[in-house]
Amino acid sequence: MQLFGAETGIWQDFLSGEDAWVDASLLLTAAVLLIGLIYHVHIRRADARQALAHDLERRRFLENVLESLAHPFYVIDAGTYEVLMANAAARSHAAEGPSTCYQLIHGRDHPCDGEEHACPLRIVKETHAPAITEHRHRMGGGEARIFEVHGYPVFDETGRLAQMIEYSLDITERKSAEAERENLIHELETALREVKTLSGMLPICSACKKVRDDQGYWKQIEEYISQRSGAQFSHGLCPDCMEQLYPEWAGKTKPRE
Repeated sequence: MQLFGAETGIWQDFLSGEDAWVDASLLLTAAVLLIGLIYHVHIRRADARQALAHDLERRRFLENVLESLAHPFYVIDAGTYEVLMANAAARSHAAEGPSTCYQLIHGRDHPCDGEEHACPLRIVKETHAPAITEHRHRMGGGEARIFEVHGYPVFDETGRLAQMIEYSLDITERKSAEAERENLIHELETALREVKTLSGMLPICSACKKVRDDQGYWKQIEEYISQRSGAQFSHGLCPDCMEQLYPEWAGKTKPRE
């Protein structure tokens, strides 16, 4: 019997009964393999979709955390200095399009240098370790603010420095408080030295009671003490001197209670 114009073939052999069991076995095996492949692909696609959804959820969580930070946060390419990621606090100063860290933060056309603006990425490249520097930034109104810049290295699977995480903290108030504390310490140390000077041996004239200072000059004791302690003097007469100098008034004055 001829089927679809074919003199011989699997369908003719199958219908004619020749090697029918072999053909049926091959068809069944192929069908099982095809069904298994379709199931495997379906499962793999489902797993991939689930993994992708999980990755997107983690990415959104990370982005929400970064956006919640009040301080500027960046991820910087270690080779090109390009800002790969920045939160809202950092993007408030950013221009449209790709930008390097030195363009974004300082408006420069070259990386930071010098003691006032030491480049944290350069330090991280040299040390392969976290770095902390201080930068002085000019704000929109021209006000100078001091920032503490932190840089942390990010390595790829080969151990090569690929990116750097950077964030900045405004420490202007802290630096001002530190300066005030240093001034107070200096004033206290100066006062302590003056007190020590007064507590030492004072050369004093037995007749006029003048005091000789460190340069050899004789000064009134009031002037000498005032210059070294800030004490102020008022003058009066004790009862003995009043009796000696103004006897007519000695009995008319009353001592202060």
